[in-house]
Amino acid sequence: MTGLSILGLILFYLVFILTKDFSHITSHMTAMSGCTNSMGLEFASVAGTISEVEKTLLLVNENIGVMPTLDSSVRSMDANLAGLNTDLHAMVEQIQYMNGSVAGMTNSVQVMNNQINNMNLTIGNIAESMHQLSKRMKAIPF
Repeated sequence: MTGLSILGLILFYLVFILTKDFSHITSHMTAMSGCTNSMGLEFASVAGTISEVEKTLLLVNENIGVMPTLDSSVRSMDANLAGLNTDLHAMVEQIQYMNGSVAGMTNSVQVMNNQINNMNLTIGNIAESMHQLSKRMKAIPF
């Protein structure tokens, strides 16, 4: 009975530590979600700027059409920038999706934290029941 009591106390301590760590994780995940939201906005701004750079390069390309070597290089740069623009837009969508996933994960961690708190209460009740049971066992003469 003493061994079970010690084991119960150890389990209670471990669950307490786990609960405390999950609350830290939850706060860090919430902060990380805010950072990724601002990153998504910055990537959208960069994508818009790159679109304007692409338009400007197209105009430059038309103005230097007399120089064949430069002309072919600028066309290649235009194609690469168009690909980069597409990639950045795709990246913004992925970051927005990731923000939603992080928010969902934050909610899941909150639910898990609440469940662990409930489990702590249940373990406390079990410990109390074991304490009551041990009082009854002392009353038995054998």
